[in-house]
Amino acid sequence: MKKTDKGAHQVVFQPTFGNRPDKYIGRDGVIEQFMAGLQEPIGSRNRCTLFLGQRGMGKTALLLELSTFKY
Repeated sequence: MKKTDKGAHQVVFQPTFGNRPDKYIGRDGVIEQFMAGLQEPIGSRNRCTLFLGQRGMGKTALLLELSTFKY
């Protein structure tokens, strides 16, 4: 955070809802695993996927991409 003249803090981070990149490099395995999980029977633990990562790693962009797939 940056300090302003009045002593208040200014937030530098400007969150967005993810930008869709032209190409997803190195995400094929994650996409395949996610899609395979959807083919599992209801109640299977493989149907649940948790995406974790630091801010800016592309979690939202990946979810936006996954939302375009038909299963």
